[in-house]
Amino acid sequence: MSYIRLSILIATLLYSSLGYALAAEPDHAQQSQIEGWLLHQQNRTDGGLDVSVSKNNLRIFIPKNGLTLLAGAPWKEVAIYCTKTKNIYRTSASEFRNPYLRAMSLFDGHTKTEVPIVFKENCEDLAMPCKTYTARPGFDREQMLRRKNQLVNAGAPVEITYITTGSLHCDPHVGRLMSRFYAIPEMDDVPLQFRYVDTSQKKSVELSTATCKKSKFKSSEFDIPSGLKPVKDAMAVLVPDNRNGELDLMMMGQTRVK
Repeated sequence: MSYIRLSILIATLLYSSLGYALAAEPDHAQQSQIEGWLLHQQNRTDGGLDVSVSKNNLRIFIPKNGLTLLAGAPWKEVAIYCTKTKNIYRTSASEFRNPYLRAMSLFDGHTKTEVPIVFKENCEDLAMPCKTYTARPGFDREQMLRRKNQLVNAGAPVEITYITTGSLHCDPHVGRLMSRFYAIPEMDDVPLQFRYVDTSQKKSVELSTATCKKSKFKSSEFDIPSGLKPVKDAMAVLVPDNRNGELDLMMMGQTRVK
């Protein structure tokens, strides 16, 4: 065999081996992706929200004020931060409650988290199998009596329609944390819609979901950014350091952050 033919044969074998090695090499970019769902939701208080969920991750982002909630397996901690103020608050997942909506309930004179709910029927929403829940029978009469005795205000719910889905196959912590964030009755499934009628027969939408689409997220989207300043009070996350001694009560979007 001539020298030239031998060189060509060796080069061919090396190229083939290299190609096999490259094909066998794991795709790190692909490995760093997480399959899940992107929901565009609307909340009565917050406005629009971008919610990213997967089996073991949850990210809620409010464009209006830059507030972000992050949580994930093993579900030990919830982090709330704002890249505009550079503040971050951490708490245990078991103790997490939305501090802003809890504060609003003091002004509203009622809370929706404690509405006793019962299963009504299976349904379909956003082309997905879902479940509908309503308030326990008799709750409307009890609530009207509380209103008569001035124990709740006119905006207190007497009837609710609560739609959730288990079709996203998320860990139950995802649904629980989302419902706590929205200050509605806690559920294991992902909350999609929450509508209610109050004691004055006014209809309101507390939570709605416009779209829910399959998506792939970079794993870094569920990482906490560096350079954030820890604060001891969740209400301080949205308070800028340059507030000149003025401590605003933050109701989610009602903030001086620009």
